[in-house]
Amino acid sequence: MGIEFDIDNTKGPIIQKPIRTMEQVDELYDIDLSRLEFVSSALTHIRAEVGRKSAVLGFIGSPWTLATYIVEGASSQHYRTIKNLSYSNPDILEALLRKLTIALTDYIIFQIDAGAHVVQIFDSWGGHLPPKDWDRWSKPYLRRIIREVHLARPHIPLTVFANGCGGLLERIAATGADIVGVDWATDLRDARHRLDVAAGDADSNTVCLQGNVDPAVLFGPKAAITEAVKDCLVRGGGRRHILNLGHGVQPGTPEDAVAHLFEVSKELGFSANL
Repeated sequence: MGIEFDIDNTKGPIIQKPIRTMEQVDELYDIDLSRLEFVSSALTHIRAEVGRKSAVLGFIGSPWTLATYIVEGASSQHYRTIKNLSYSNPDILEALLRKLTIALTDYIIFQIDAGAHVVQIFDSWGGHLPPKDWDRWSKPYLRRIIREVHLARPHIPLTVFANGCGGLLERIAATGADIVGVDWATDLRDARHRLDVAAGDADSNTVCLQGNVDPAVLFGPKAAITEAVKDCLVRGGGRRHILNLGHGVQPGTPEDAVAHLFEVSKELGFSANL
């Protein structure tokens, strides 16, 4: 789209020229999927390798989360620059989010056609918005992406995950997402109850939950990992629940700890006597 960036091993994405004016937004061009053939190649090869044994996951950042990097110029603790833009020049932010939404919709479909069984949308910094602001600056763009992808590829489930999402669960489910990712700071049993209530009753709630083992437990002994997995499965209720971490794997996490989490999850499953 014409945004130059570098990846710093400790700081993450660094945008050399942050986008903060309407002129800069107008200069952005449509996503060039031909420059992303390495992504489609990887997905196609992985799909062929795993066959029917595992699901192949694609992912994108949400329009809001990508916009935080693009406007701030890097990761941020307080997101003052983009929040100030939303208050002082909302038309600029709206225009940027619209362009990102179109590009990301095309990118999801591109990943699906290359072999992704499921695509997760990371609204990683959505939890930094008050709920009413999330309703304006994240929700409508997520809904548009999900609606367009469901129309184009109706057989593919879509996940939405927002870090710090405890106050947004019902709102995330209302985007039309098939799966709601839950962070480790939210009780999974409470999340299930809240979404059941929002849907009217448990039978009407078709949303699947994903999560939410604390990633920090992977630095502990294997017994602690096993106990955390068991607790997560119990709180998941044995229905419409995908076991996962409550956020990403942290840098420095021992690989054998990640392997143990997978092994335990496969051994226990939903039907285990916990």
